[in-house]
Amino acid sequence: MTDRDAMQEKLTELLAAAGFDAKYYSFYAAQQAKHQGKGMSDANRSTFAAVLESTGLSFKYHAGEKFFEHTDPESSPPARLKIAFSTTRVELILGVKTAHGFVGGPFSVLAAAVGKSRDPSFSHTPPYPKLPFSNENELKEAVDFGVSLYGDVKARVARHDVWGA
Repeated sequence: MTDRDAMQEKLTELLAAAGFDAKYYSFYAAQQAKHQGKGMSDANRSTFAAVLESTGLSFKYHAGEKFFEHTDPESSPPARLKIAFSTTRVELILGVKTAHGFVGGPFSVLAAAVGKSRDPSFSHTPPYPKLPFSNENELKEAVDFGVSLYGDVKARVARHDVWGA
């Protein structure tokens, strides 16, 4: 196991202790139950930027990779939240800087890793769900949920001095 893999495993343990998987899958299920499949065909970068601005965090848009990124270099260890949008889904991505590079990944992948750490036969359908939305209110709910969960994880990570960043 590499040092980076060990850091990823430690992050998975912290996420498990926080009930990350249950929170993510519960929110996904609630959003999916409301989702009407039509999405927001008129949504664009400005729509997403306005919703992100309402969170109180600052985000920078990366045009080449088509995602927004909030970086918190003052946190210890430094953390980042990336958010990518389609017209029907939100993908949330966590990054925690360690002495061995960034660990983390898409929230959906992290939730699956936590589930498998609890039960090796765990599986979810779909395996890596992105958060759905049908309108601006559901979009805001998904973003607010992601920002809140990011804040919880960031606080938990900060209480453990194993990252070496």
